[in-house]
Amino acid sequence: MSEYEKRNILQLVTALEEKVSDVQEDLAILKVQLVQALEENYDLTMENNHLRQKLIEEQSKMETAYDKKDQVSSSSTKPPNKKTKGEGLSNLEKLYQEGFHICNVFYGSIRKEDDKDGECMFCLKFLDR
Repeated sequence: MSEYEKRNILQLVTALEEKVSDVQEDLAILKVQLVQALEENYDLTMENNHLRQKLIEEQSKMETAYDKKDQVSSSSTKPPNKKTKGEGLSNLEKLYQEGFHICNVFYGSIRKEDDKDGECMFCLKFLDR
């Protein structure tokens, strides 16, 4: 083997050593990034589980409150033959109690006191639905 070949091999080995060193540095950087990503993933998983648990608790509280409200409304003094009213119908009922017509014939006009106790058969029929 000639002197030239020996130098050439030495240069190749040195170049390869530098490349391996660069790869090792890249691997070390990747390892640090991987550790950070794993830690962040763990933290986010724990936070996600915590938030899910809180959501379940809040839903349970809301269901309990809704059930209590439903029990209170079902045990109130409403006549048993009336159906549960929606919000719109209850608003119309309030308007009627305040002295306004809610029927399609006189809607929005003031009920007069001299009309048989101020009652309107059209409005009452509408409320009985």
